[in-house]
Amino acid sequence: MSNFVRRRSQLEKVPTLLAERAKGFCDSPEYRELRPYEVTIPGVVCGAFAKYLQRIHEALMKSSGEGNEVAVQSAHDVLEFLSSSPESAVQELVMDEIYENLDCPPAVLTEIEKRLGTAARRLLAEKYSEQ
Repeated sequence: MSNFVRRRSQLEKVPTLLAERAKGFCDSPEYRELRPYEVTIPGVVCGAFAKYLQRIHEALMKSSGEGNEVAVQSAHDVLEFLSSSPESAVQELVMDEIYENLDCPPAVLTEIEKRLGTAARRLLAEKYSEQ
């Protein structure tokens, strides 16, 4: 009998990564409205993160407070980290559950795009090329 140890994929870690690395996300209304069992489902948490990303960008555009800047920068840092994942399932999650759920005015989307890192920008371009 062999010793089998199941390693968690990065996909399974996405909800925790978003909650821990995106400053302010786990205290946000978008995250708090999730049911306890939903906070472990990557797609559901990514959908809430998309709404959060949109909201903090809108807030930053209205008033450039340091708290808003820190939240936006950490959200983009974690987005770049996920977009750089070697697991295609994580990259698809970013495209399908974060980018697909961005429902914002063009000016806000432009601001989000300006701050995207290299990997995140590549995935967004792929998303647009699919449509």
